[in-house]
Parts: sequence; structure tokens; C-alpha cells
Amino acid sequence: MYRSWLNSVRILALVSSLAILVSWYVLILGDLRSVGTDWTALLWPVAVPLWLPHLYVFWGAKESLAELAVKKTLAIALSWGSVVLLLSGLTLALTWSESSRAPVSLAAILALFQLLLVGSAIKTYYSMKKDPADRRILLTRLMVVVLAVVIAAVLIPFLFTSKRFPDEATAIGAVRTINVAQESYESDHPSAGYAKTLADLGTAPGAQLIDAVLARGEKSGYIFTLAPGPVDAQGRVTSYVVTARPKKYGKSTTRSFFSDQTGVIRSTTENRIPTAQDPPL
Repeated sequence: MYRSWLNSVRILALVSSLAILVSWYVLILGDLRSVGTDWTALLWPVAVPLWLPHLYVFWGAKESLAELAVKKTLAIALSWGSVVLLLSGLTLALTWSESSRAPVSLAAILALFQLLLVGSAIKTYYSMKKDPADRRILLTRLMVVVLAVVIAAVLIPFLFTSKRFPDEATAIGAVRTINVAQESYESDHPSAGYAKTLADLGTAPGAQLIDAVLARGEKSGYIFTLAPGPVDAQGRVTSYVVTARPKKYGKSTTRSFFSDQTGVIRSTTENRIPTAQDPPL
């Protein structure tokens, strides 16, 4: 019985380590494709190795080792598994209403592995011979859990109230950039008027007035759309509409933005296309 439970701890620790790495890289690569995250983000799983304690548990929970060493490893499995379970729960809470289900699914799977790991570690310990020093071994390692709970208690309210602001501020700045670019384009192309597409404002063969990421219509979690107005008798575009909508409407970002040739930026928190009737910023 002791051997089977200990093997379960080792397998779950290894699977958890791989699950953390795979989940992290899936999310990073998703951001790279959607919002142009810097490629240095790929180094974060190495710089912040949340997977390493699980790998240590896999290596240290060997039946051939002394019982004291095994108990210390089980204490790490219990404490670190609890920390990752807490982080997975936080991720679930922050991403539950997002349109993309990938973060929710990955966090749920990782949380399930941690529940199984913690349960297996407890079951393994109770199948071993008890010792008066066991409590001290467990308490010293549970300090990691206590510290994580304190940090989470401080960070959770901040994340819920302010997580949306960086993306929204970037979107507002991008809309302003498009408005300024349109004025420059109209001034440089008097016979054509305003640009008809974001690509016309982007890098060559465009006018090189906005960056390549924005010219593709996606940046910082927002989708940008430029719609030209009807041409006049001389074939000039004399008006346009630019909108910015969150790619993942939900807890992280809820505001959409609208602007036109007047330069006034308007917004709405409703999950719809913003219009000229929405209130200005």
C-alpha cells in the first residue's frame, strides 16, 4: 500500500511539472499570436520555475530513500501542491468569463492534479510509521502555503479592480494614434482623402504612420477596425469610423471604443460595437 501511494505521488508530481510548463507556454504563445507579446516572455517559465518543486518531489519520493527524507519530500508535495492549487483557483476566478476557454481549461486541469497530489501525499504519510518530529517537518514547509495565502489576499482585490486598465489605456492610445495618422494621411493625399484601411496607414507599402502590429488590426488584447465613409464627388474619402473592441470581453477588459474624423473618442461597457451615440471619454 505504501509503495503504490508513493508511486502515485511521484507520477502526479511529474505530470504536474509538465502540466505547468505546457500550460504556461500555451498561454504565452497565444499572447504572442494575438497581442504581439515580446518574445522574451518565453523565458519566464525558466526564470520563475514554478514547475521545479514538483520535479524535486518526483526525484525525492523514492522508496529506496530513508523514511525521514521521504517525509520531507511529502511535506514539500503537500505545501507546494497547495500553493499551485491556490494559484490555479486564482486563475480560474480571473478568466472564468473570458471568451477563450483555454486558460480556464488549463487552470482546471492543473487544479485537479494538485488536489490528487495533495491527497496522495497525505495518504502516503498515513501509511508510514509516525514519528514525533513529523509535525515540525510539516509546519516548516507549510510556511510556504501561509506566505502564498497572505500574498494572494493582498493581490486578489488589486487584480480584480485594476487588471483591465493597462489594456484599455493602450487601446485608447492606439485610437488616438489612428486619428492622428488619418489627419496626416489626408494632408499628404489631398486627392484621396482619409485612408481606407489600417494597412494603408501601416508600414510600406503603406504610409508608415502606425506600427505593423496596429496595422494588422490586433494589439494589446483589442481588435481595431477602420471603416471609410462614402466618397465625395471628387472621389475623396471625407469621413471614417474607427472602433476598438476587446478580443476577450470579460473581467479583464469590458470597454469598447469609438472615434471618427472629429477626433472625439467614445466608449461603452456593453458587449457590442460602439457607436457615435456613446458617451465621450
